[in-house]
Formats: sequence, structure tokens, C-alpha cells
Amino acid sequence: MVNGSGAREITMDFGANGYELSAGYTPVTVLIAPFTVPEGGLRVEFTDVDGATNTVPLLANQAGTSYAAGEVISQTLSSSSDGIIPCTSPVEWPIGYRDGVGVFNTTTQPLWMTDHIWTASQPQATMTYEVSEDNPAPVKIEVNNFVQYNYSSGCVKGSWTGDYFEFDVPVRNFKAGTEVTLTLPTYGRGAPLFWDVYYLDGEEWKCDRSSHTSPDGQFTMTSTLMIEHGNRDGSFEGIKYEVKMRFENAIQSGHLKIRFQVAHGGYITNPAGAYSTACRELTAEERKTFDIGATLFAFVNKSGNVNSVKIEW
Repeated sequence: MVNGSGAREITMDFGANGYELSAGYTPVTVLIAPFTVPEGGLRVEFTDVDGATNTVPLLANQAGTSYAAGEVISQTLSSSSDGIIPCTSPVEWPIGYRDGVGVFNTTTQPLWMTDHIWTASQPQATMTYEVSEDNPAPVKIEVNNFVQYNYSSGCVKGSWTGDYFEFDVPVRNFKAGTEVTLTLPTYGRGAPLFWDVYYLDGEEWKCDRSSHTSPDGQFTMTSTLMIEHGNRDGSFEGIKYEVKMRFENAIQSGHLKIRFQVAHGGYITNPAGAYSTACRELTAEERKTFDIGATLFAFVNKSGNVNSVKIEW
């Protein structure tokens, strides 16, 4: 629908034989006129060959996104009335370079800079960065590409206690007792040491923790992970972490949700690019004036052995 046209609906008739949606969900490529996605996205109503109808969401998380004339977008549509388009394992958020081109940029991830939403290769799954109300100063959200480090990723500078990445993965027939593995190729410099991983099991957010001590012995804390300086081996490789969690509750049709959250924003690694075991405490007051460029966190793996943030089960 062209902006200002006044049109509210478009109807497409696929004839008596209809348009088959394979396995209940199908990727559909659409050539579009210029428009801006309204609040709540769009609604697609299906009428099947027997006359039954149902409605599913389209671009629901992209309110305010503008598309130019002639752009082509691909969306996965489902015939299910609950709007769940299930993902298959693994679900990946690619990082790094492919054939000399960085996979993360404002074209491949148009929602990152505005809404802090990172879309997975299965586009119904997302990773969103949420800033805590207790963060004492604004964070800086960036798109970074450095081919010499195989670094093509969203980047956050100024993370603080309570900030988190939330993974949202639509699933169906997710069985009770399923073990899920979250793979995190991390690069931190002046970034928080201690992080928690929460997972929504039924109606309860659960978190598995153990005791960790900073490399210089200054700080000890109970958390899921302690993330060291990403240049630990001297080659800017980054460090891979894996977190396993077992879900006691089944999900018949719904969302697998995991949060990767800063447990303590004040205990940080060495802010310089060169590796050091030295860590320091940053107070909330000091955070307001601290060089935010030196407190970065991103998902990086220079060797390419790990080329995505990944959830698998």
C-alpha cells in the first residue's frame, strides 16, 4: 500500500486451487511499494479453499521501519491462527565475514540501531538488547565491521547491571526435559566480568550459577559466566562460552526465551586493547563520565571456528 493512498486492504486471489503453504509455514518473497510499517505491524488473513479463515501477524516487531520502492523482503508466513512460526534447531545469529563481506550491517540488520533487535537467519527468531533503568548513563549501540579481525557484529558499549540480550525463538512440540545449548562467541574490553543466563521454564525464570573469581583475584561473584578480556590469547580471537540448560516444562506452541544478562556492571576487565589480567571496579557515578568507547562488548571469533551466536536443542 502506497503511503497516503488511503487503502486499508489488498486482496490476492490465488484461484480455486489456492497457494499451498508447505508444512504449515512458507517463506514468501514480496516486491513492495514505499511504505512505513505501522504500530503492531500488518495482519494477513488467509481464506483456505474450504472457506475457513485465520489471521497471522506480519512485520509485527518492525513498527516504524521504512521501505523504499522496489525493495524485496522475504517473510515466513504460517497458516496457523496462533501466529507461531516454529524454528528448527539450530537457530543462528551469524557473525564475521563470508567471502570478504561482513554479514552484519544496516541492510542485513535494519532494526539493530533503532530498536536494538538482531534478527536470526530464521527471521521469526530475534535477539533484543534491553537497557536497564538503573544504567547510570546512555549506552552506545553500534554496527562494527573490521575484516582483519573477522569482526562483523552488533556492538554494545556501556553495559551495566541488569542490561540483557533477550533471545526469542518460536517453537512447537518442544518436549519437557529438552536440553538447550547457548553458544556465545564473546569479545569484551572494559566489559563486565560477571554475566547470568536466565531461561523461562514454564512461568519461572531460572538461572544456574557458580562461583567465579576475576583473573587478578580481586573480585569473586556467583554468576553463570565470568567473561574475560577477549584478547586473552593476544590475537583478538575472542572467547567462546557454552551454557547448557534443561527445560522441565514442555512448550506446545509458544516461545523459547533466554536472557543473557549483566550480573554486575561495575566489575570490568582491562579497558585497553592489549590483554592484561588486571580488572577494576567502576562505580555508577564514575560510569557517567567514563570513556564509553573503552567498555565494549560484541560477539567475535577471529578464526571463524564459531561463526554465529547459536541456540540448539
